[in-house]
Amino acid sequence: MPYNLTLQRPKLQSAVLKFFVAEEYNFEAETLLGTGVMNSTGQFADVGTVVGKISQAAPAAAAGVATAGNTGNGTMGTTSAVAGAAQVGTYNVVYISATEFEVYDPSGKLVGVGKNGTAFAMQIGFTMTAGGTAFVAGDSFTVAVTIAAGAGQCTIVNPSAADGSQNAMGVVMRACTANAGADNVNGLVVLERGPAVLLSDNLIWPAGSTTPQQTAWLAQLVALGIVVRAS
Repeated sequence: MPYNLTLQRPKLQSAVLKFFVAEEYNFEAETLLGTGVMNSTGQFADVGTVVGKISQAAPAAAAGVATAGNTGNGTMGTTSAVAGAAQVGTYNVVYISATEFEVYDPSGKLVGVGKNGTAFAMQIGFTMTAGGTAFVAGDSFTVAVTIAAGAGQCTIVNPSAADGSQNAMGVVMRACTANAGADNVNGLVVLERGPAVLLSDNLIWPAGSTTPQQTAWLAQLVALGIVVRAS
């Protein structure tokens, strides 16, 4: 599915938008994805382009890594990110005695205190197991928490996707270009909620999309309070 990056004069907002309440209510600033399987060369989203959003993936925790030079040779068990609580970034687990440790979030704030052999489950989850050589104060581990690339970002609605961007979540109100490898942060302005009325003749669909697909996307917009009428 091609994505047009040709420089051109953006379509006038008035050619698409017939009625809305207020920019502060109907519009949202979004990030236009500049990389990805379907748009490896970037993408241009003109006014009227129907867009989807890659679902905000749940954070995932990588395996814990022991800091070089640790005295103790105990191990950190399988890590997890606590849903709705884990932050993206690197957590630090620092021992304060042979059996107790403190956990700090990516900003350096203390999350909580844990003990060997007892599951820790505040923002991140894991269990520390003592080894043949006891830990000493200052021994530490790191745990990196990440989310999937592109999560929470917008792209031209893609019928073959399965990451959330196959669903229409709004219509572009300010033209935006995102070059490959350079997402356009907050450069995309999207009409995301009604009440609003759009002119169907000036909507822009992905190349190759079918009438049934477009009908389904129109129904999704209507569900958001965005009514689409023929001009």
